[in-house]
Amino acid sequence: MNPPNDVELEKQAIKMMIDDADSIPILVAKLKPDDFYNMLHANNFKQIKKDYIATGEINISALQKAYQYLESDYFNTAAFAEEFADKIINLKKLRVLHFHQGEPVGDDAKAYIEKTLQIFSGLGDETKEKNEIKDVLAEAYEDWCNIGDGIAGDTTGLDSLDDVIDGYCPGHYWVIGAYTNYGKTSLACWLLAQYIRSHPDNHVAFFSVEMSKKQISERIITQYTGQPIWKIRHEPTAFDDEIDQVAKSNVHIFDRDRTPDAIRLKLMALKARGRLPRLVFVDFIQNLHVQGGEYEGTTKATLELQTLAGDLGITIIALSQISNEGAKAPTTVIPFKGSGAIAASADLGIILHRDRQAELESPNMLATLTIQIRKNRHGKLAEIPVLLNQDTGVINK
Repeated sequence: MNPPNDVELEKQAIKMMIDDADSIPILVAKLKPDDFYNMLHANNFKQIKKDYIATGEINISALQKAYQYLESDYFNTAAFAEEFADKIINLKKLRVLHFHQGEPVGDDAKAYIEKTLQIFSGLGDETKEKNEIKDVLAEAYEDWCNIGDGIAGDTTGLDSLDDVIDGYCPGHYWVIGAYTNYGKTSLACWLLAQYIRSHPDNHVAFFSVEMSKKQISERIITQYTGQPIWKIRHEPTAFDDEIDQVAKSNVHIFDRDRTPDAIRLKLMALKARGRLPRLVFVDFIQNLHVQGGEYEGTTKATLELQTLAGDLGITIIALSQISNEGAKAPTTVIPFKGSGAIAASADLGIILHRDRQAELESPNMLATLTIQIRKNRHGKLAEIPVLLNQDTGVINK
């Protein structure tokens, strides 16, 4: 008797990757080559993953017997990617169970595993567990002894911010929220510019869902030089040194990765090449493409970004819209738009505030942008003012 498998399903999963590139990050994030029963499909899955990480495209000519996918009448979209992946994983688990049991185990691997665990949970003698807190404290003690600059993480370039949040700490997830055109992206690019000045050897990534790579690079140059982009465009040679410094930095900009799975895939690809960013910006949560309505989509997106920060041991800073209703609530409320999970998942919840009425009444182009830290899982709350040039978007301490 053949072990549980569905070769046709595996074939359609490969065809989905050919038909709809948006499915590739989802399937690659969930599946491994050995999840496939058919070796041909396993090898083609591995080849597609390799090509996509290297070039962002699929080389169909590199696939084995590619004609069998191209001649199929089915057309599969990324909307079914998770469903296909879950079915393939379930079948892989059933094959493992079938091998060990030597007999049929049904069609739901999860249910069978849970039933088996319940049976075995009452068997065997209790064993003395390892004293994990001792090991954790030993690791923490070593970290404390190696703290530099008086903070646990990398410096941000803003001392008043470092005093409150202890710098960019591995595994931390920030969310910065504000109205449209309030300065979210300007602040993110300013933080990035400060980081590459202070930590030129470290890698940084910027994922934009609404702006092109060129537009983001211009924002970064603006914050790095402190000059308006129109001036840089008209006199680029006057800024050759600064432009060269940014060009030589380890900044990676992405504008085509619109799902949490795609972001994870790009970061894993950088890690494989020894270029894992210690600091990652995502602009912005509500525009990430995730299945479900607004609430379900933003909930899933923020939780996956939080998990990603922990899994890779990096700091992720996600930008977020805020709701009109929430912005009018008391300052203890964090009015991120779409889902309460955004604030709940964040180690640091920040709202940017500007006094628009005062700006209208004053001819001064410098506006006060207040960084309101309304949630700090690891420290105190605070309000930190910086200056924003309304004409150029340049931020100064």
